[in-house]
Amino acid sequence: MQQPTPPLAVTAIVGPATADVLLRGSERATFVLDAKQFAANSTDPARFAGHTVLRRGRSLTDAEHQRLVALLLADASYNPVDKYACVTDEALGLRVTHGAEVAELLFVFPCDRVNFLRRASADTLRMPGEYIDPVAPQVLEILRAATRP
Repeated sequence: MQQPTPPLAVTAIVGPATADVLLRGSERATFVLDAKQFAANSTDPARFAGHTVLRRGRSLTDAEHQRLVALLLADASYNPVDKYACVTDEALGLRVTHGAEVAELLFVFPCDRVNFLRRASADTLRMPGEYIDPVAPQVLEILRAATRP
């Protein structure tokens, strides 16, 4: 019997090991980032992927996390459009931890983009950003709820 083929979003964009971290992660930290203050190649622990952390949000609830992960792992969530430069007004971060594995995602609005910045170690994908236009309002709603002051 043939194994079901994972959705394209999981294999080509997210990566199967990273998808597993997202699905099973118990620590789900959220961050509000300064979209304009970025230091490339920064290893400063006070930054999130080079961005200045303005404040930490709360952890995602189980329901929020399940809803967000379902959106991130669905093929229909990604528009196959060319990358374009956009003015970044809002940047939010999500760090999901499962055991020793950590996945870090940067969400940029109004670009409606998610960048898988740090993937599980078994995934070697290094794709820059993927558009999430079809589900961006839903993703933004979840993340804003978790990062309200």
